[in-house]
Amino acid sequence: MKSEFVIDTKIQRVILELFSEKIKIPVGIYEKADNKVKGLFSSKKYFSDFCKVSIAAPILKNYCEEDHIRRAFMGQMNCQQQCHFGLWNYCYPIVINDAIKASLLFGQRMVSGQETASKIIFEEACKKYGLENKKVKELDYLFEQTPKVTHDFFDKAVHTIV
Repeated sequence: MKSEFVIDTKIQRVILELFSEKIKIPVGIYEKADNKVKGLFSSKKYFSDFCKVSIAAPILKNYCEEDHIRRAFMGQMNCQQQCHFGLWNYCYPIVINDAIKASLLFGQRMVSGQETASKIIFEEACKKYGLENKKVKELDYLFEQTPKVTHDFFDKAVHTIV
């Protein structure tokens, strides 16, 4: 049976790199076909150090992937949302025949004015995942260093991409 994935991975990677370079943040796409989800991200050039360290730890990488997939297909159209660690992303679902077939996710940024709320989510996630104190301190430092944007930035960026 032929896969229903719409766009070749090489083409997707080129498109993601172009988008990422234009808006200077990571861009990913999650696509559903054959009861599977395929995720692909731009290079790590614009990933925050927090996210680089998180996805380097296998358990946190799994939590991040699960969170991305959940948010990519939760049915909300064109929305800003926080990840399981409290960073902000924008989700742009790609709808074909009234069904979400794929979603663009981009962001991994702190939003100015939302730092306290994001920090609460971060702390709750660290407790939930049972992270050791040394790892929490490392992640906390990197979390605080995450680049900041405004909500308006996401709204403008989506118009650059789509």
